Amino acid sequence: GLWRPKTQSYKSSNDRPDMNFGIPHLDDGSVKLILTMVAAVQERDFIVMDVKGNLLAADRGDALMQFQMPHFRKVARVMVGEPTRDYKDYVQQQMLQEKQFKSDAEFEAMKLERIRQRQLEIRQRQVEKARRKAERVKQRLEEVAKKKELEGDAAEDATEKALEAANLEEEQDENVEEEKQQMEEDENEMPPKVELTEQEKRTWFPRIAAQADLSPMVLSQSFSKFALPEVEEGFDAVEYGWLQREESHQYLRRWNLERKVTTRVEEIQPSEWFKGRWSEWQKDLQAWHTRQLEFKDPSCQTIVAPVPTKAKSPAGVLMSKPKAKGIEFKPTEEGQPTEEPQEPQEAQEPQAATSSGPTFAKAEDDDPIRELEAELERRDFDVFGIENILDVGTGEPLFANFAFEDWALLSLRFELHLLVHAFRRDCYDSERSGMHPDHLAFYYNRYY
Repeated sequence: GLWRPKTQSYKSSNDRPDMNFGIPHLDDGSVKLILTMVAAVQERDFIVMDVKGNLLAADRGDALMQFQMPHFRKVARVMVGEPTRDYKDYVQQQMLQEKQFKSDAEFEAMKLERIRQRQLEIRQRQVEKARRKAERVKQRLEEVAKKKELEGDAAEDATEKALEAANLEEEQDENVEEEKQQMEEDENEMPPKVELTEQEKRTWFPRIAAQADLSPMVLSQSFSKFALPEVEEGFDAVEYGWLQREESHQYLRRWNLERKVTTRVEEIQPSEWFKGRWSEWQKDLQAWHTRQLEFKDPSCQTIVAPVPTKAKSPAGVLMSKPKAKGIEFKPTEEGQPTEEPQEPQEAQEPQAATSSGPTFAKAEDDDPIRELEAELERRDFDVFGIENILDVGTGEPLFANFAFEDWALLSLRFELHLLVHAFRRDCYDSERSGMHPDHLAFYYNRYY
């Protein structure tokens, strides 16, 4: 025979197993092609066992082209849906035999282990018995030696008598016979009979082989094109073994929709729409980083009076403490800022704004009350009420205090947002409303 390594690649399946014989004509399919050509001229019955090829209309057409001789009658046998009772009984019988075989193997292994343990116990008892016998002989000899010292020549034959007495003292071990009898019973014990569970009885198509009929990659690329055969394709007859024609098409349709929910799109690629949006996001993100650095740089800080905007409510006005030290902004109850009482200021300080704009007041450097009020006002700030994130009212950008973690979360949120919209555009399948959470990492790596 031919030897083949047992290792299988991720592309291997029952439909397309890895050859790996090390023989070029076998590995590249040349021998299979020659056998197919020879079969096409033989007056014999053939069954085309090809899972993927029998479910794709184009592959079925290629297979029919090879059998154009007049002695061939091309019949498509459709077997989908719930099987017949005969098939179920056959499958259950095969499952029961396989389960019984595994149970018998486990039972034989356990029986051999029990016999080995009992033999070990008997051996240990024999060793212990011999040890106790040696101790009795030693004890008898010591008694004889003491007796000789006391009686002298009268105890010359006492040694031989002591040895004979020690040999005659045999311990009766009743457990030895019981153990031997138990071992014989274990050897004659029959393995238990197994039965199928309710879940196993409802299994119509058990997976016998270690690998699937189709590899996950091939299945995800092809299942949306699966279709049942029709007479118009070139068949002389199309026979439905389990479900009728309409029911078979409905069954395949439901199966297809279920797979679209849980199967990833292997051939999806980023579109030009995605690339354009992604490029724009990179530019905006870089500009915001630059704006944050400029705002935090002391040489670039300036106090800019805000341009009045139409605010929907007082909450829409910025409640923020400018970077200039000691400067504070406060609105009135009507939402219009007013001027706080100030001490005489130098000429270079900014002038107070009119009644339509905010005013600035200088506070004490070490006034904790004003610091607390400013912090509370910042917390009441309405993020969704601003119109320009680069200037929320005093020249301060919305992201002025962003740290590394904030930028990372912002980028991740936009990437996921863009990924979802790009998937719906690039999938070209209206029946795929979204991506399965288990495949998020795959699509993220494909796009980014």
